[in-house]
Amino acid sequence: MPSKQPTDYNNLGLEFTRIIHRTQKNLTQNESLKSNTSTSQQRKQAIDALSHELREISNFFPTANEFTKDSVKDFACEIIQKPLTFTAQPHFENQVIYGRTQALKLFCDFLEPAIDRCYPKNSDGYLILQHAHLWPFRQQLLCGEGLEKKVHRLCLILRDEEMSFEAYRIDRSKNSFYNRTLLNTIESLSLVAAQLTILLSHISTSNDQMRWCELCFRRADNTSKFCPAHNSKTNNTNYSRAVRVQNCLESGAKNKIRNYQQLRGTLGDAPCFLFSDPAAIDNIVNQGHRGFFLKNDEIEFYLQTWFGNWTIYRRIWIDGIEKDLPSLAGQLRLARQCYTQSSSWEQFVSAIFDAIDEHIETSTHPYWVLQIMILANQWFAAENQNSDKRVTGKKAKILQLAAENLPQREIAQQVGVGPSYVSRVLKAYSD
Repeated sequence: MPSKQPTDYNNLGLEFTRIIHRTQKNLTQNESLKSNTSTSQQRKQAIDALSHELREISNFFPTANEFTKDSVKDFACEIIQKPLTFTAQPHFENQVIYGRTQALKLFCDFLEPAIDRCYPKNSDGYLILQHAHLWPFRQQLLCGEGLEKKVHRLCLILRDEEMSFEAYRIDRSKNSFYNRTLLNTIESLSLVAAQLTILLSHISTSNDQMRWCELCFRRADNTSKFCPAHNSKTNNTNYSRAVRVQNCLESGAKNKIRNYQQLRGTLGDAPCFLFSDPAAIDNIVNQGHRGFFLKNDEIEFYLQTWFGNWTIYRRIWIDGIEKDLPSLAGQLRLARQCYTQSSSWEQFVSAIFDAIDEHIETSTHPYWVLQIMILANQWFAAENQNSDKRVTGKKAKILQLAAENLPQREIAQQVGVGPSYVSRVLKAYSD
């Protein structure tokens, strides 16, 4: 028995190395967004229901203009001809697989020409959509910022317009042409709002709540374009450094970050791992979850990380970081985080995130954590290659206090900088 444990441990270590390399390759090639899903009867019924709702909604707006109603019906017919699923991959074999972005692009293809034809610049319809921050459709619907709020704002504006119309018609009944035109505009845009509401109820919009730092791989809060580590209002030195590193990143490294962000936004905090069983796929889709296919050994590894013997899997993750993610390992050592002594997966993740200055990410799913670590490794490697070697006053003070064996947090307090800046300085001059 004693001889079996090291063998199992070594096998698990090799498996984790393969998973790391496979994940790095997937991030580069965007393979993870591909789905082997085929349209089952249950999923087809759900698609039919969506298309039926989109077609029938026109009946509730009898005075809407014919161009808008025809475009809505054409859009509904196009949806029903293709499978609607939970990935954002544009093509798989001969089918179009719609996720949030693809469905909204299709909506723009059908509706934007009709609206543009009916409501020229400075017309009532044009101004209403502008006020709701929804026009032009392609620019506003695909920007990923507060789409539900925009649709809700449009509904409120149309309600106010309708109330004003009733009062206007009573007061100025002689102007019947204007009344008909305004009623037609309100009805037509109400149809558009209803269609968007139906569409968003069927397709996940988690991307609206997820913002990313414009410079690195980290998350940003809803009020900033940058992560806390690179917010120029709080730390201009880190911001300038990040700009320099970002400008030097190779296109492949930037693609990894973009691919991760797209997949992360599509699948949410807790993606479902799918097997080839159609019944399992239907259950995922019908319950509103989002998922994708992984190799069975990878699924099992993540599940065991979460729910298995953490003492064994902690050692595997630590060894994998040291062997395959050396720049991340160096950052963890400099940050002096006790992740090697963590008593649980959650504690391990918390220590990792603290060390890499990821203070907004909330998911502890092993699949996401591994991808974050891979991106952090490439970011810190780029930082090391493009670091500023000049010893300024602050850097000299940091090196002096470090030579006196002061803890990094105390050094940061004395110098007036953040702990992460102290870590980077010590790392840059460790040689």
